[in-house]
Amino acid sequence: MTRRPRKPPRRAIPRLDAKADPGSFFMTEKPATGGFAEALENHLPDPTAHESPPSPPRPSGERLKNHPPPQGECDCHGLTAAEAEAAVRRFLAQADRAALRTVRIITGKGLHSPAGPVLRDVVEGELRLLRKKGAIVAFRWEKKEKEKSGSVLVYL
Repeated sequence: MTRRPRKPPRRAIPRLDAKADPGSFFMTEKPATGGFAEALENHLPDPTAHESPPSPPRPSGERLKNHPPPQGECDCHGLTAAEAEAAVRRFLAQADRAALRTVRIITGKGLHSPAGPVLRDVVEGELRLLRKKGAIVAFRWEKKEKEKSGSVLVYL
C-alpha cells in the first residue's frame, strides 16, 4: 500500500514560500514603484467602499431616553448668585469625575426671596454656557417650564 502525500490545508491567508519575494505578495495589476508603502496601499481595499452613509443626528429627546433618573443632587437654597454659580460648577465637575449621567440642581422657586427668583436665571445661564462648551449634553426644567419648577435636570 502506497501512501499519497497529504495536501497542505487550505488557509484563508495566503503564505509566502521562504524563497519568495515579499513584494510579490502585494502585486496588483499596476506595479508599485514607490516601495512597500505604495504596494500595501494598492493592495488594501477602499475603506469607504462598504461604509453606510452617516446617520442624521438624533433629536435631543431621543438621546436622553437612555439616561437614568437623577443620580445626585445639588441644593442651592440660601446661596447668593455668585455662590450658586460656583457651587453648580463644582458639583458638575464632581459628578463628571464620578461618572454620573443625570443630576438634579435645586434652585427653588424664589418665593421667599425679597427680590424674586434669582437663582433660576443664574443656574440656567451657567448651564447654557456649559452646554455650549460641551461639558453637558442637555438640561431641562423638571416641570417643563422654568416658572413652574424649582429644579433642573442636567444630563452629562
